[in-house]
Amino acid sequence: WDLVCDSQSLTSVAKFVFMAGMMVGGILGGHLSDSWLLESARWLIINNKPEEGLKELRKAAHRSGMKNARDTLTLEILQSTMKKELEAAQKKKPPCELLHMPNICKRISLLSFT
Repeated sequence: WDLVCDSQSLTSVAKFVFMAGMMVGGILGGHLSDSWLLESARWLIINNKPEEGLKELRKAAHRSGMKNARDTLTLEILQSTMKKELEAAQKKKPPCELLHMPNICKRISLLSFT
């Protein structure tokens, strides 16, 4: 389109097409992410539908190649895992705990000098 020289009117067309694409992509992407969220196993479990959540987890495990997902993924294992996650989330560590990890300290040092 040779937008550098004589066709300055086409720059506004290009900007309009870009913004229209962003709008359509935002609407479609938002809708797709919302529908995925509503069907996620965690959402189902949190909303007192553990059997449905377990069913979704088994589907995901089967898709990932786990052959014995029905035997290893049980409601008891799911409940114990959720309990552990809840306990871990309630035990908030202070930010200064990060300084006890050598790799984190090294990265902080390098980032602060660049």
